Amino acid sequence: MPWRRLPTPLPPEKGGPRPSKRQAWPWGCHLCVPMPTYSVERTSRPRDRSPSSGGQRSVRSVNDPSGRRSWSGRRGSTNEASHEVPCRFSRPSVRPPARAGLKRIVTFRGAESERGAGTTCRPQVLSLFSGMGGLDLGLESAGFRTVHCVEQDPVVRTTLRRNRPNWTLSGCWSVEDAAKELTPASLGMARGELDLIAAGPPCQPFSMAAQWTKSGRRGREDPRAGSLQALLRIVDAFRPRALLLENVPGLIRGRTSMLPVLQRELEAVGDRSDSYLVHSAVLNAADYGVPQARRRGFLLAVRGPESFAWPDKTHAEQPVRAWDAIGALRPRTRPAATGHWAALLPSIPEGQNYLWHTSRGSGRNLFGYRTRYWSFLLKLAKNSPSWTLPATPGPGTGPFHWTSRRLAPSELLRLQSFPSNWQLEGSYRQQVQQIGNATPPLLAEVLGRALGRQIWTMTYSGAPALAIPRQPNVPSPEPTRPVPRSYLRLEMNHRAHPGPGRGPRPLPSRLASA
Repeated sequence: MPWRRLPTPLPPEKGGPRPSKRQAWPWGCHLCVPMPTYSVERTSRPRDRSPSSGGQRSVRSVNDPSGRRSWSGRRGSTNEASHEVPCRFSRPSVRPPARAGLKRIVTFRGAESERGAGTTCRPQVLSLFSGMGGLDLGLESAGFRTVHCVEQDPVVRTTLRRNRPNWTLSGCWSVEDAAKELTPASLGMARGELDLIAAGPPCQPFSMAAQWTKSGRRGREDPRAGSLQALLRIVDAFRPRALLLENVPGLIRGRTSMLPVLQRELEAVGDRSDSYLVHSAVLNAADYGVPQARRRGFLLAVRGPESFAWPDKTHAEQPVRAWDAIGALRPRTRPAATGHWAALLPSIPEGQNYLWHTSRGSGRNLFGYRTRYWSFLLKLAKNSPSWTLPATPGPGTGPFHWTSRRLAPSELLRLQSFPSNWQLEGSYRQQVQQIGNATPPLLAEVLGRALGRQIWTMTYSGAPALAIPRQPNVPSPEPTRPVPRSYLRLEMNHRAHPGPGRGPRPLPSRLASA
């Protein structure tokens, strides 16, 4: 549900309401409806976060029947009745005292009021490697607020401006420049005040698809991996409550993993009593309601001795299917498949790839078994989630639509769980690249809810705001056509892949660095 804009009341001189000195105006900005409310319980010890302990200055609910003293909204003053403080467009006009000793409680009341009554000012996010905003959009739907974005691609920056003009784009285009110039003071905050840094660094140094190129999958030896060092310098400068990184699984698993380096560097930030505890996991977006089988690696670093449990799978048994996401779409332009193999696509059934035309498939023997990459001539199936959407597909790289054409940008957006009103800049190729590099917003919202519950004591009800419902009926598969005569000359006994460890191998590091 989008943010509701409240009607603008008349000013007091024209008969409008005239508040008392200790009463806040009963309206807020369109980003913070309804208004935030704080109630502060005074205790002695500042760092204990347990609600049952006696050492926490914690924010309590406004309707607190206990009758304890509460902060009135004026710095340093208290009263017996709770006082409501409206949240401004960018930052709250009045802050509760001693931020480090406060515990924020935010309540989301579900579908009717997704950013529901009783919400406080939302946790603040600094976004690095923002891309087209998938990670930030999901966190926003979970109740977070993006205060600053760093993105260097000019086309992607225009996409961000079109969709979220209230997100501040950094004057530093690269994270390396931001590490030199961006400071907490430049964002109007103190060190340790930022809630979350969210980042999706370049995946090419750790991607499996890049292992066959001279410039890819070199891990920490890749110059593009140096941006992670800049990110760590920003973490040291801001010392946020938490850090969330999203990338391909190779970032935290396998021979190219940066996990040991990141753990060592993050644990060295701060003192021993307040260092970062690192959690990592590989999650499949389809297990959380995204209509796409997309495995991503996540790293979460939380300051202090906070434990964290990754969210439970909600759609492992009944995933959202491609038809549920794009079956009702009617794109204005339907890009045609191009290249030498385009005319072969109608002969391949839904959900199949080139393996259909091998000795172990049910079609013609046109290719050797497992001698091509998996996404070669790969087609969507209506009754299954989409395969992973690539950022730079070649002419024969799928997934293709079940009608044997390229997917339109609007269809790619929905398969990534972006809302249908999200707008893109650039050419078709640039739009496909933006979407393929993005984090599925629905997966980011699920993670944001887990973070909100466990770290910021936020509560939610109902399904995620970006959830895609399953449709009751799925049409039958499209019929296949015969193989065109021009391809029949390829029919012969092709040699299959020789077996595990015997086929083509990735380029060694000495050639990749050449």
